Amino acid sequence: MTKSQKIMLVLCLTLCVALFASSVFAAKNNDNNTITVKKENYTLTITTVPNGTDNGEIIVKVTTPKTAKVNKEYPNKLMATPSAGVTLEKNKLRGKDAKTLTADTIEMVLKYKITDASKAGTIETKFKFGVCNMKGGEIFSCQFFTEKHTIKIPLKK
Repeated sequence: MTKSQKIMLVLCLTLCVALFASSVFAAKNNDNNTITVKKENYTLTITTVPNGTDNGEIIVKVTTPKTAKVNKEYPNKLMATPSAGVTLEKNKLRGKDAKTLTADTIEMVLKYKITDASKAGTIETKFKFGVCNMKGGEIFSCQFFTEKHTIKIPLKK
């Protein structure tokens, strides 16, 4: 096996371990209104907050550990597609729409309204964001992530 083949094998094995670890750390919290995904460079939290009988918010938040930071220059965006019976104030949010955009946090809020409770069910989300790894206080490398999740809309009675 040549040196370049060995390097490629090590890279492939590293990627496989990283993919396995990321699937192990994805978890849905017991309250059914929060999804938390913990990865090496970030933690994603999606919380559904009903604000009455027919409306609410979905708060999508990424926080980074001290060894990483949110890439504010990356075109961070949150796209959402509601099921029938649900409407959104906006279907697409960009970095400029973020409630919070700091070195260690990006938080976006989707506002929804239930228009037909008999059909309301879910909102499909796709969140694209960037995180930079830090080494010695300097940016070492940047990665871009896409998190896709199906959010169940809680119906109040």
